Amino acid sequence: NKNGDDGVFYCINEGTVSGTTGSCLCSGCKGGYGGASCETAGACSASANSSKDGTDGNFYCINGGTVRGSAGSCECTCKTGYEGSSCQTAAAATMSPSPPPNPVSSPPP
Repeated sequence: NKNGDDGVFYCINEGTVSGTTGSCLCSGCKGGYGGASCETAGACSASANSSKDGTDGNFYCINGGTVRGSAGSCECTCKTGYEGSSCQTAAAATMSPSPPPNPVSSPPP
């Protein structure tokens, strides 16, 4: 049992153990993590910083994309017209399968 009763405490995600036997603490968790042993991944949030890969809960997601997931497992869902892992690429234009309902015609010469 690594709950600190015997001076041994379970601390992950870059947390630092401190305190004394029976009163151990885990502090300084890696960004995006919390809980008594830094075991809880927080929700992801969008970032405009292209270096953010989601490990700390911040994920590069642009052009109106929506971030979901938790720290270490973030994803960006793109709105229509964009694609890519961070919605960084404009999708190619496609032709409509039918003409518009009231096509505009040019006046006669």
